[in-house]
Amino acid sequence: ADPAVLPVLEFSHLSSAPGPQMASQEGWETLGMDFRVVLDFCAGAVDWRGAYKNVGV
Repeated sequence: ADPAVLPVLEFSHLSSAPGPQMASQEGWETLGMDFRVVLDFCAGAVDWRGAYKNVGV
């Protein structure tokens, strides 16, 4: 099957977190800043038929 016709995976973001969330703090063990970026993202299988390939006989 053609994956363009039958989607195999679907992904989305949480509506309450529209993009990456970044936090920063002064570094304790290093001279500089520490950064943390969190992205709420999920993916899941929608249909197995788009991933199946028949090699033929």
